Amino acid sequence: MSASTLPERDWIRGISIRQPYVARVLAGAKTVENRPVRWRTGGVLLQTSKAVDRPALSAPLIGRTIRDRQPVTGAVVSESTA
Repeated sequence: MSASTLPERDWIRGISIRQPYVARVLAGAKTVENRPVRWRTGGVLLQTSKAVDRPALSAPLIGRTIRDRQPVTGAVVSESTA
């Protein structure tokens, strides 16, 4: 379905973030947003991009969060309605 076929004001906001940062967000380990854009309240989809930040996988804080799991990429992994 394209945006042109949706009824007016009927859309879903989303954000695409690279792994392993998505894993940290979902685990509650990343609570700070570094983007300069302010988010409005309401629902948002969290999508993993297809790219993985490979150097970040060796960082100790990230390593503790993902614990040798294979990060999911290219998928919607969470929905917030708050």
